[in-house]
Amino acid sequence: MPRLKAVIAYDGTDFYGWQTQREEPTIQSTLEQALEQICRKPVSVMGAGRTDSGVHAFAQVAHFDWDHSLSPDRLILGINAIVPFSIRVLQLEEVHPEFHARFDAKSKLYLYRIDRNRNFDPFHFRYSLHYYSPLDLDLLHQCAKLLEGEHDFKAFQASGTDVVGTRRTVFQVEISNSLEFPTFSAQGNFLMFRFHATGFLRKMIRFLTGTMLEIGSGRRPFEHLSLALETGDRDYVGVPVAARGLFLEKVIY
Repeated sequence: MPRLKAVIAYDGTDFYGWQTQREEPTIQSTLEQALEQICRKPVSVMGAGRTDSGVHAFAQVAHFDWDHSLSPDRLILGINAIVPFSIRVLQLEEVHPEFHARFDAKSKLYLYRIDRNRNFDPFHFRYSLHYYSPLDLDLLHQCAKLLEGEHDFKAFQASGTDVVGTRRTVFQVEISNSLEFPTFSAQGNFLMFRFHATGFLRKMIRFLTGTMLEIGSGRRPFEHLSLALETGDRDYVGVPVAARGLFLEKVIY
């Protein structure tokens, strides 16, 4: 049975994350329902990662086995005709039968967007955190460098997480003031955090970003970041930022 690899973009605002839930709409369940409608039997879709409720994706990757005569090019059209406009399958190709979207991933990039305008931009509010408080950019860059490398991120995961290990390798944390994709907004004062790592714990990026913003605004001492990494104590961690500013940017294989 052919295995297909899909690249999917979605606005997560109206969804309860990627993973299927019993009664709430999710990206995974919406895709599976569309595929079942097309081929008249259940199809299981496996994603590269479980984005949380309200989190978006530029290029989520998933795979599924497809026992149907419809070609990938036609299947893209069929899926996109059924799912809401907030979900689009961008690419679909046949891959090796052993390919696994989650377990074969080498690393992931996530982007967090912050609107620094005094009055938030209504055209970006669904996709960024409005944060106008003064920030020490030098301190933020120091935080970014401290996070790079292999660390135990136990303090930066959501409670109730069932992962076995909490050590992750962060290749780079990049902080940028520029928008790297087109905008029709007249306001351009945005701050972006880009995280590239082997993997992330549940809400890890939102906890890290919240902690960094508290440090950059002077509401939390810089030393708390290293203490959180060393001790795993949540008392040294800030409040997690809103999900709406977070995007899964790329999955690397």
